[in-house]
Amino acid sequence: MRSATTRELSAVLFLIAVLVGPVAVIDCGEDTQAAAGTGGTSPPNQPPTAKLTAYPLLGEVPRTVDFDASGSTDPDGDSLRYSWKILGGGDPVVTTTLDWSHLFDQAGDYDVLLTVFDTHGASAMAPAAVSFAPPALTNVDFEEASGGLPVGWSTGEWRHYRA
Repeated sequence: MRSATTRELSAVLFLIAVLVGPVAVIDCGEDTQAAAGTGGTSPPNQPPTAKLTAYPLLGEVPRTVDFDASGSTDPDGDSLRYSWKILGGGDPVVTTTLDWSHLFDQAGDYDVLLTVFDTHGASAMAPAAVSFAPPALTNVDFEEASGGLPVGWSTGEWRHYRA
């Protein structure tokens, strides 16, 4: 009977770890055996904790919101990845940075979801809600004119309305 090579054994251990969980390798001299399960000294992976803060939460558009996940942690000390998703809109933004900014240019109520992943694939989520109104009119000039009332906005547009 032929014995397994190190490469073959590594492939089997990897497959067992993917399907079952952590693998403990026991050295028995020339023969090496692998025991599947949670054996060994490694505790099972714990999921991370997600914490999301956002500023500002309210205002007028256009408005850039700064999102911060620096309060997110992993009890095992694993490095984390962050996925930022505006619910009801586009694809999520996946990053390794603790913060993300987004420009909201349409008035409305938005829900943003942070998903934190550890290196073992465990995850946790935290939501934030932001709400933005249309911009208020500013610099309005009223001027009486024959036949109508011209109204001017700061954009320089003039429109005539008849009374």
